[in-house]
Amino acid sequence: MDFRKAPSSDLFDEILVMTPIYQHFLALEFTIKEINEDPQILPNLTLGFHIYNSYFSASWTYHASLELFSAQDEFIPNYNCDIQNRIIAVIGGPTIEVCLHTATILSLYKVPQREICFAFTAKFPAMTYFNSFDELIREAVEIYKVAMTSTANVVIVHGEMDDMILLRFFPLISQFEKMPVWRKSRVWVLTAQMEFTSLPLLKAVKIDFLHGALSFAIHTEEVLGFHEFLQMKNPTLAKKDSFIKVFWENAFECSFPNSMTSEEDRVTCTGQEKLETLPTSIFEMRMTSQSYNVYNAVYVVAHALGDLFASVLNYRAGKHVTELNLRKQKLWELNHLMRRISFNNSAGGKVSFNQNGELETGFNIINWITFPNQSFQRVKVGRLDPRNPRKKCSPLLRNLLCGQAYLTR
Repeated sequence: MDFRKAPSSDLFDEILVMTPIYQHFLALEFTIKEINEDPQILPNLTLGFHIYNSYFSASWTYHASLELFSAQDEFIPNYNCDIQNRIIAVIGGPTIEVCLHTATILSLYKVPQREICFAFTAKFPAMTYFNSFDELIREAVEIYKVAMTSTANVVIVHGEMDDMILLRFFPLISQFEKMPVWRKSRVWVLTAQMEFTSLPLLKAVKIDFLHGALSFAIHTEEVLGFHEFLQMKNPTLAKKDSFIKVFWENAFECSFPNSMTSEEDRVTCTGQEKLETLPTSIFEMRMTSQSYNVYNAVYVVAHALGDLFASVLNYRAGKHVTELNLRKQKLWELNHLMRRISFNNSAGGKVSFNQNGELETGFNIINWITFPNQSFQRVKVGRLDPRNPRKKCSPLLRNLLCGQAYLTR
């Protein structure tokens, strides 16, 4: 494998598209646009962004991390004289593994990076782009047998969003193992990182095993304008969005002319299809917790950068000095400034960090309601607030979490 150039599509038998994740990209684009249009946050500066694919692989994550310190379109680490494309910060995710792998490289450059008695325990197999699919399914079958034959009334799943894909295979496995995936007396509890995601081949697989499940989610506020921003997306007009056509074809099961993934039996994409007509298992119109994290992370970087330049720039000297200082400024100082950041975002949510540099936020307790059309609704039934210890947990939830089962990575 040659790491001196971009990966060839020949390496992969098929492009696997997780359509729900596309909202994270749009949240990033929306936030950058919102900040650049606000002259009060970063006057005389314009933020941009690049998106890198980790392929759920440590080696490609390291490669992408080194690309950040190379000239644009050239993989030459430590050589970057392009002031307009200088890296300011990295927003890692969506899994912990990606953050850990990028941190190995980023820590060398001091680049700011933003990122809780059982009947049984079982460990999910590590999922990467290069895994044997058959091997993953075999391991998922074994976990399924252990979970379904257990007498546990509560199954706590501690994992990441890619582990949700393995859970999505459970209904299929149940058909072959003749063991129902859903039981009236059993409750599934999911951690906050397990945002719903899926693959196109699972589009028709029922999601009713999630009905009645409880999960934690980062507390969010409604971001005004995001819904309208999504409604305006059109693949025929988005010239700079290299993801939208691939997403569009997989979400709406259509093909664009001259598409690399074109299928003969598919209808032609018109670009007039509406995102709001998709079931929520394919795409959500409401900003998810993970997308809200992206939204806040960008604002944290912008406010820290604004504070940094407010302390060093001589505004009377004009734009030339601004650009000069941007090249010479020690951007690792952003790490210190980020810890002191405290502001209300445009949605009215307070963003601040404690003395350990951890985001001070609460968790919503969510009850999942599924529907026959492959849609679901997250209903808020409670909240855990670390800033209000007396209301950390309801008696009902405390009793529930004294369960008997635990699935972990």
